[in-house]
Amino acid sequence: MTLNIIEAALDARFGDAPAVAPTPSATIVAEPTPATAAPEPKKVTFLDRVAEGLKHYIPVIPTLPRDKKTVVGAKAATLDPTVVGRWNEDGPDSNSGLVAQAKSGGVWILDCDSSEVREQFEKDTGRAFPDTFSVRSSKGGHRYFRQNEESLKRLKNFSVHRGDKGEFFSVRWDNEYCVGPLSVHPSGVIYTTVSDIDPVEAPSFVIDWVLQQDEKYNHTGVKPAQIPQPQEPFAYIETRQEFEGVDANREGPKIPYGAHDNTLTKIAGKLHWLHPDWSEEQLAEELIAVCEARCINYGSDYRKMCEKIAGSIGKRPVKADAFKEEVEHRAQQAKQAQEEAALQEPEIDDSENIAYPVFPREVMEGTSIYEGLAKPVSEASEKYPELLFMPGVAMLLNSIFGQVHIKLQSLRPNIFLGIVGPYGNFYKSTCCELAHDYFVKMDRAIQFNPKVTKVPDGKIAVVSSVGSPEGFGKHMAAVNCRHAVLYYDELSKFVGKANIENSSFVSDMLGFYESRPFGNLIKAQKDCFAFEPGSYCFSWMWCTTDRKFPGLWSKIPGDHADFDNRLFFLLTPEQPKQGNGRYQDVDTTAGASETQRRIEAAITQKVYDYDDCMGTFIDEALNQFHDARDKTMLQVLSLYFAIDLGRSSIDNDCVDRAYKLVRYRQKTCAYLDPIQAETKDGAVMVQIVREVRRNRGTMRLRDLEHNLDAQGKGSLWDSAIRTLVLNRKRIALRDAIRGGKKQRPAMVYLLKQE
Repeated sequence: MTLNIIEAALDARFGDAPAVAPTPSATIVAEPTPATAAPEPKKVTFLDRVAEGLKHYIPVIPTLPRDKKTVVGAKAATLDPTVVGRWNEDGPDSNSGLVAQAKSGGVWILDCDSSEVREQFEKDTGRAFPDTFSVRSSKGGHRYFRQNEESLKRLKNFSVHRGDKGEFFSVRWDNEYCVGPLSVHPSGVIYTTVSDIDPVEAPSFVIDWVLQQDEKYNHTGVKPAQIPQPQEPFAYIETRQEFEGVDANREGPKIPYGAHDNTLTKIAGKLHWLHPDWSEEQLAEELIAVCEARCINYGSDYRKMCEKIAGSIGKRPVKADAFKEEVEHRAQQAKQAQEEAALQEPEIDDSENIAYPVFPREVMEGTSIYEGLAKPVSEASEKYPELLFMPGVAMLLNSIFGQVHIKLQSLRPNIFLGIVGPYGNFYKSTCCELAHDYFVKMDRAIQFNPKVTKVPDGKIAVVSSVGSPEGFGKHMAAVNCRHAVLYYDELSKFVGKANIENSSFVSDMLGFYESRPFGNLIKAQKDCFAFEPGSYCFSWMWCTTDRKFPGLWSKIPGDHADFDNRLFFLLTPEQPKQGNGRYQDVDTTAGASETQRRIEAAITQKVYDYDDCMGTFIDEALNQFHDARDKTMLQVLSLYFAIDLGRSSIDNDCVDRAYKLVRYRQKTCAYLDPIQAETKDGAVMVQIVREVRRNRGTMRLRDLEHNLDAQGKGSLWDSAIRTLVLNRKRIALRDAIRGGKKQRPAMVYLLKQE
């Protein structure tokens, strides 16, 4: 019973038996209108759904039940009844996919996603769509056309979008598919056949029109595909015909003078193979019509010429198993081509590949924050020392703001710190909070809450998840606080607030970095506040995951570059640290006392100078950087190391350590490559290219989708992938290879650009 429906579909191709296809035939006279939801037919199986495709010699694949997605890939498409039967056993409820293939005998599909396609086509061309095998979909319809020499040369996979109206139509030319008849859309709509005839070859005016729409809306045009041309002359074979490049339609290309006899003979052979039940008279009549429509300067004896050709070709027998033999031959060719194509990896773009930055841990040695906090906590837990060290550095610099400076310099020591790493196992926020507590122990910070009425002079207020800059400023002014850290354990909380309409959060944060004037002068006196420039230090500290970061950063209003060159991005190591057993709290009181002693000594000293009196070493280091804020950060961090190493001046060792940190910051910024795109689609495309590049130009498709949360991006993801693959030719996808020694998952490649 497994192969009954398949065999019936094949038999129907020769007129030996009726096709087992529960969908009625109809002649298409208008663009298919969107179908209405209807109950799914009972006991309809995958075999029922592929019968129409097989009957019309269209390769098929299974898709998920009530879905368009396939797990086998379009290149697995087949006409082999055994394979189809096995797919039915594995998933009898599967939908079917009818696959386009760019080869002689294959089909290409005009997937109309708008009911306006037909109206626009008739308006532009003054003609009606040619009648061909057609299926009604949930939004419009699918028109199937048999490939010919013109479609193989001129078409390619592409889609046409009309701005806010969405996708107009797409051309599925090779290894793409549409869901077949009797399949069920996720909404419950049933795909139905509305014209049950063999796919016809598309006339030139249809191909001209779809290409004109691509040029009009995509502004690119479709470059002709490179299709191998047949090497052998045409030959009529009783059991298997090869009609490479033969267009038997009346609307086909013109036939030049001198080529009439040869071309019409080929056309007669194809017509005889397609219609073996035609009499010689019927064959001659059609051939005469083709000659009148296409032959240039045909002579007065053209009718006799056509009748002679029809008489000769019409006498040749066509065996009953010709179609099946053709199916087997082409299926074998397709399988071989698919295997060869699947094994061929494209030329990968691995240029500009940026290695994962590694934090220079040697710079921490000897500092009180490392010896008193980062080192003991790290040794007793799964926490990395740099994730404790850098928040401590930011806290110390905030604490000495306005009290310690470099000789003849007006630098304002402040750091914006962002920690990025995988979810869990790295303890990003916990490390920040341990650094905060470390400064609370030395009585240089407090955890701020609404009940605090006054912050002692010089103390840092750690304020979590600030809602608005106005509310924050009002609270800080009310408690006379001039040192604060705006802390977000998740960056998304800040991004959500910054995107509120008319919010000044972003511009105010940029002002905080430079300690610019900050105030809110309004009529309500109780809500007024003002901070003079240089009178305060408000730092910013946040954490997020590597998966969330690209999307969140792209949502920050304004020019991201303003934040990029102010932030010290700290990346967690690539792999979590192996556990040291059960974690126990570490007493860092002694370390906090030593850090406090070094801060007080620095405040007492007030001014630090470079140990190199001629300034040659620091000047050489500064000359390595072009950005002014990199130079500023080098000097600020040099000052930090002098203070926390207990030095009385900024020696070459302090500068060297600071130099390594600034270089690391540059590498992390380049690796993260904070996204700057004008549209949401553009941002997703940048994320995809960057992620594949980080993986040296190739990675598993499943990993890409997981890392960038493809499911959460919905249609934006599909649109970005389609654009990168079809329009920009920036990435390539390869279906999975299952079975045999060369198994491989579905892959994505970053393509080299010319």
